Amino acid sequence: MPIDLSSTVAVTELSDGDPYEAPAPAITPPPVSYLVWRDATLQLPDGAPSDIAVTVRMGSEWLPLPLAMPEPLVTAVLGPSGAEVPILTDGGFILPPPAPKRIEDVLHELAIFPQKTPRERDRDLAPDDAGDEDDPSPENAATDYPLRRAMRLVVKLTEYQGVRTPAEWERWANRLDELLEAVTEPESEMIAALRLCGIDPLSALLEPMFQPADLSAEQRNRLIPVIARIRKLWELDQCASLVPGQGGAT
Repeated sequence: MPIDLSSTVAVTELSDGDPYEAPAPAITPPPVSYLVWRDATLQLPDGAPSDIAVTVRMGSEWLPLPLAMPEPLVTAVLGPSGAEVPILTDGGFILPPPAPKRIEDVLHELAIFPQKTPRERDRDLAPDDAGDEDDPSPENAATDYPLRRAMRLVVKLTEYQGVRTPAEWERWANRLDELLEAVTEPESEMIAALRLCGIDPLSALLEPMFQPADLSAEQRNRLIPVIARIRKLWELDQCASLVPGQGGAT
């Protein structure tokens, strides 16, 4: 930029500029970082200052805490900050439900569990494993009836589960729980077919022959509540297991 070196300005001619005004914060921090749901009541966490006033948005209203609530929310929006915070229960923080998935999504995610190189991933998703599932041809669609989808899901789950290591088992159980819940709505036709036939294929996952051989008894038991929850969610708890001695019906 051009500079004028021939002009001067007397110091006495200078004046102060406008006073500095700090900009308003972009986000007003909430008075607490989470809320607690205890005894069917939403309330401030233990140790929170007693003089803070916090409200929670319920529909179009802002209601003060503590607030009677038969079932906890996943998150709560606080007033006056408008911040969204998680809710802590006796079992930990509440997580949102998993996004809906189809069987093809589940098999893809479990095929690359927990982490694999691109070459290993391509090998696991070779045509023998995934080609038929993604083939939109009319011939394939006609034979992909609900029970066939259910059996394909369980067969692949037992295959993937059998090669897990003890170090991966806890993550596997958690991931299996999440993914099987996620297919409940998109695969409702498949699940209804299982109920209609009165069969429960999920209990096969509890069989030692379909689990890693070097798991401890405690690790094997970790999968029991997972399968029990999904069987109840799918309303299969009174259906006969494909494995003798397992399931809720005989």
